[in-house]
Amino acid sequence: MKRKNLLVSLALFFFINCIIFSIMYSAQSKPFIDEIFHIPQTIKYCRGYFDEWDPKITTLPGLYYISVGVLMPLSALTGVDLCCVYGLRAINLIVSAVNFYLIYNISKRLHPNVMDDWKHLMTAANLAMLPPLYFFTFLYYTDIVSTCLVLLCYLLHLQHRPWLAATAGFMAVITRQTNIIWVAFFAFETIIEYLKEEAVWRRKKKITSVVESSFKYLQILNFVVIDLSKQDSYKIGHFIGRVLSSVIGYLLVGLMFLGFVVYNRGIVVGDRTAHAVTIHLPQLLYFALFASVFSGPHFVVKVRQFFQAVLLNRMYYLVALGLCVLAVHLNTMAHPYLLADNRHYTFYLWKRLFAKEKLRDLVIPWYIYGLYCIHDSIKHKSITFQIAYWGCVVLNLVPQRLLEFRYFIVPYLMFRLQMKPGLFWQLLFEGLLAFAVNGLTVFMFVSRTFYWPDSPEPQRFIW
Repeated sequence: MKRKNLLVSLALFFFINCIIFSIMYSAQSKPFIDEIFHIPQTIKYCRGYFDEWDPKITTLPGLYYISVGVLMPLSALTGVDLCCVYGLRAINLIVSAVNFYLIYNISKRLHPNVMDDWKHLMTAANLAMLPPLYFFTFLYYTDIVSTCLVLLCYLLHLQHRPWLAATAGFMAVITRQTNIIWVAFFAFETIIEYLKEEAVWRRKKKITSVVESSFKYLQILNFVVIDLSKQDSYKIGHFIGRVLSSVIGYLLVGLMFLGFVVYNRGIVVGDRTAHAVTIHLPQLLYFALFASVFSGPHFVVKVRQFFQAVLLNRMYYLVALGLCVLAVHLNTMAHPYLLADNRHYTFYLWKRLFAKEKLRDLVIPWYIYGLYCIHDSIKHKSITFQIAYWGCVVLNLVPQRLLEFRYFIVPYLMFRLQMKPGLFWQLLFEGLLAFAVNGLTVFMFVSRTFYWPDSPEPQRFIW
């Protein structure tokens, strides 16, 4: 029965996506914005010109390799050249259904005690419809495939299949370089699992979830490391060998990435001046705002406990407020792309909110509330998970100068997946919110065109 429900849900999800795909393709059949780089580059690869590269492209060619690997055999079988705008966009259309399937299985792995399968299916649908992710189902961008490969890596990690997880991680990295952060996260989690097993064996008792989520867990793990260091070389070597057997794949990916960075003299492949590494702390605050909107039905029930937490820890939250004020006033920056391109929603968000100092200050309490809710959503996880998660979010977002909602997708999914599916009304309203936002963005893209003075082509609104 569960399998039937999954198949029906997947079929319905894919059918709706096909309809929207046709509508958007009819409206915009030519490459649009970043597609003007991605599509010609992939077509060159389809034609066998692997030595040609557009220097404006900033990501590695993983998406192009996958597209060529799928479309060229199909083209040969059908006798139709599928390496075109329609065929390339269709790659993301198919992968969006794979994302649904992966999220469903990850949810079941993370929350095995939730016996109601519909909650897992609703979670999968809601997260697969996350608006900034879902929208790019219908265009040829890297986000859908990049997210899919991170999710696949995560699922294989949860299934304790490290070599396959590392392979998926490698593909994720060559699709988008910053995915190395999440590969490192899964490797770290694997090492912690071995240390936990060793701690249980040495202490002769199970480590409870309460202990795991406290700083005492760090003390226990530290004790294991110190105790291991005092053992003879055979025992140390045996433990290291066990750990390496599971993480060596991840280490190889990390070493290859390090080699690439040294050879390339940086992470970005092209257009480096526009993607220079910086320190942009408000990105964390924007992410908190983003999360509080799209997880609104789950966060709204935390309002009362948030105010209770503030009253009980006044000094802590005053310090947090002060740090947020400093970050907003001293570190807010606008990328030239953000100011120049009025096709993106972030252009209007910046113009009408973040560019105005008085309004910036009014949003600060919302930022703090969002950060609190994210933390509260993962506080049942181990303290090592919490520290590693926030570390990865910082590494993923803070070096980015450009305010871009797509950067928030994987950090959002990684914390949202940890949340228990919740009540039906929360899942229902979360889905309705995603449906409404997606409907509006598709409508705006298709119907609300405008023109630039120097271009005869219609311009469209996009995430």
